[in-house]
Amino acid sequence: VQPYNSSLDPGTGDYCFIVWFKTDATSTEQTIMRRFGNPTVTGGTLMRITGSTSLLSWYTRDTSGTAAVANSPNAMDDGIWHMAVGVRDGNLNRARLYLDGNEVADVSTSGNSHDPGNTASLHLGVENTTTAGTFANPCNDTEIALARYSLTAPTAEQIKKMYEDEKFLFQENAKATLYGTSDAVTAL
Repeated sequence: VQPYNSSLDPGTGDYCFIVWFKTDATSTEQTIMRRFGNPTVTGGTLMRITGSTSLLSWYTRDTSGTAAVANSPNAMDDGIWHMAVGVRDGNLNRARLYLDGNEVADVSTSGNSHDPGNTASLHLGVENTTTAGTFANPCNDTEIALARYSLTAPTAEQIKKMYEDEKFLFQENAKATLYGTSDAVTAL
C-alpha cells in the first residue's frame, strides 16, 4: 500500500499500469492493483482477475462515475507469466489493455478527470475496504512482479519492446545480473 500521493493523480491526462503476473485457476476475484478513494469512490483505476471467468480486467473510472472496462479475450488462469499493460490515453479518451506486447482490448473513456480523491491509496495485490488495515480480494492464486504505475501512455511499439526485453526474466530457471559499481537509484 502506498498512501495517497497527489503526484499520482492523472486528472484528464494519461496514465498506465504495467505488471507481470501469473495466475492459476481461481473462483475468486484477484485484485492486482487498485487506486480508488475510500470509502467514497470517485475516479480511479483497477486491474484484476475476475472471479467467475478468470479474465484480466482493466477498469478505469472518471470523477462523474463513468467507467470503462477492457477485458482480455480469454481466461488467464494458465499458470504462465504474462505481461499486462493497462493504458488510459487522455488525448484520445481511450482505455487499452495489452497482453504480452499485443493490444487485446480498446474501449472509450470520457474526458473527465480520473483523480480518485485524497483518500486514495495505491494497493498492489489487494484492495482496500472501509476498515483501515483490512483488505479484500487478495492475489491468493496470482503472483505479481515488476509492477509500475506512470502518468504516461506508452505507445504500442514501446509496450512491445518492454515485453520483448523483459520476457527472458520470466522463463524457467532464468537468471539476471545487474552490472555496475553504483547502487544509486537514478530513476523510478
